Amino acid sequence: MDETMMEFIDTMQENHVTQSNIVAGVLMHMNRKAANVRAENVDDINNLLAFFKECKKNN
Repeated sequence: MDETMMEFIDTMQENHVTQSNIVAGVLMHMNRKAANVRAENVDDINNLLAFFKECKKNN
């Protein structure tokens, strides 16, 4: 787990947030992070496909 997430958990615990709400917050963060990675990968795949199309057109 990254340092930011550990700080988030520490802050939640210091403010007496229930364990289930902390887990929910961590899971939401992980889901957002995964969604951002998927969005970045989509652009990479589209760029790669465009590159290969251009190469095929030039050959």
